[in-house]
Amino acid sequence: MKGWIIIIIFIVLLTVAGILEQSFITNSFETLKDDTLNFQETIESTETLNTTDILEEFTTLQTTWEKDEKTLCLFINHQHMEEVNQELHTIEIALNYNDKQTVLTSINLILNFVNGYRDFAVISWESIF
Repeated sequence: MKGWIIIIIFIVLLTVAGILEQSFITNSFETLKDDTLNFQETIESTETLNTTDILEEFTTLQTTWEKDEKTLCLFINHQHMEEVNQELHTIEIALNYNDKQTVLTSINLILNFVNGYRDFAVISWESIF
């Protein structure tokens, strides 16, 4: 009887851990998506990109991503996470050179990554069967 209780407790703990993991992944990707969309709106409505407001907004985006990335790397392949880092570095350089097209291209690549990888990382019926 004790064996069955331990097995049931173990299954419940694994289920709760899985739900918490999926919740964290979903929330992290939603935060990145929302911050990136807000940054995109700011970029599209501005002519000069190297102003302090835009640089502060970019720094906030980058800081939020770096904070979540450290924990996401526990669940997701590091190589995939590096794609977002590369695009953030591209944006940082393009902001200094006032290159609006490169910034918008990198933003779109980040949004494509978020939309595609969130579906890949989260457990669904399609990924189980």
